[in-house]
Amino acid sequence: MHFWLRKGIDGFRIDVVNMYDKAPGLPDAPITNKNSPYQMDVSLFCNGPRMGHYLTEMQSVLSQYGVTMTVGELPATWDRAGLLRYVSAAAKQLNMVFQFDVVGVGRPGLDDDLDIAPGDNWAVPDLAKAVANTQNLLRDSDGWTTVFLENHDQARSVSRWGSDATEESRVRSAKLLATLCATLSGTLFIYQGQEIGMVNAPPSWTIEEYKDVATINNYNEKKQESGGDPKVLAYTMASLQRLARDHSRIPFSWNASPNAGFTIDGAKPWMRVHDNHRLVKAKQQIADKDSVLSFWKRVLFLRKKYADVLVHGIYEPVLDQHADVYMYIKKGTKRSTIVALNFSNKEQTMTLPAAVSTSDLTLVISSYGDYVIDKLRSFEAVVWLTNK
Repeated sequence: MHFWLRKGIDGFRIDVVNMYDKAPGLPDAPITNKNSPYQMDVSLFCNGPRMGHYLTEMQSVLSQYGVTMTVGELPATWDRAGLLRYVSAAAKQLNMVFQFDVVGVGRPGLDDDLDIAPGDNWAVPDLAKAVANTQNLLRDSDGWTTVFLENHDQARSVSRWGSDATEESRVRSAKLLATLCATLSGTLFIYQGQEIGMVNAPPSWTIEEYKDVATINNYNEKKQESGGDPKVLAYTMASLQRLARDHSRIPFSWNASPNAGFTIDGAKPWMRVHDNHRLVKAKQQIADKDSVLSFWKRVLFLRKKYADVLVHGIYEPVLDQHADVYMYIKKGTKRSTIVALNFSNKEQTMTLPAAVSTSDLTLVISSYGDYVIDKLRSFEAVVWLTNK
């Protein structure tokens, strides 16, 4: 740490920050999955009693270099008290953590993380519950949280919670998810490619195009277990096309050149560039006021302008059990915002909270550029401001 701090680095993203204290004696995990030769028991290696000692030791180094920032991954930690053990300001352990509630929506679990039925594998109420878990960390506490939908270990958010079936649905979904991110409290992290709406690799890619060791191992295990059954392997590939980490590691699409601007023409990038890079690329989106990138710029401007509500406001769910529509309020000390999101490709009827009149609302942004009263169009996101 001293090496980097002396070079002027003042921020650290710390991988699996709660896994440094293992149970002594290498005890066996209880058998919970009889179909697997390996058993998962996070209690043996997560959140051990000496974690506070190790993080205090790290803080003693950081404190020698003025203002610094730490953000740690915190898997397998779901309860509020367990989270605040790390991010409470009084605890002086970490500044913030990555909770996995939201990116865990639609995943089958830790044992067989990539084994998932193709098609819809999540529900809007599940997403709303996960968002609430992260947002409620800030309620009546001295802790802090983060907001993110993508990173190097996650598939692309548009392909997971929106639609990449058409170019129109890709753009609409990307703007919807940008609005969700920009209106949640905490420190927002945007992953490369998310700002232009990059999506998962197409289903036509074979296993040879995937490079992640977890992907390859998963495929080979299924192949060995099934004796190469074509149906099993087709199911496995469909699962990987939904959730594999490779999707976020495809080279960034800068332009329409053969290697998407990631490297010079004629060179071979470490991984194949996306088939759609001539359509989905940064160069075109910079100049297009209606692009996903331009929309991200607008919502980030608004996030800064209304930071008292959007960054620091208290989250209150309004509609979190609907199959397609998700609505919440962000409450500040003097004003609030209402956020309405349609996660379907069909128009939905929308009803505002009973205590709110349309005359009390000022439109902050719509992902369509305009607003239709009492309606949410396909993958539309709308944000209003109210002084109530």
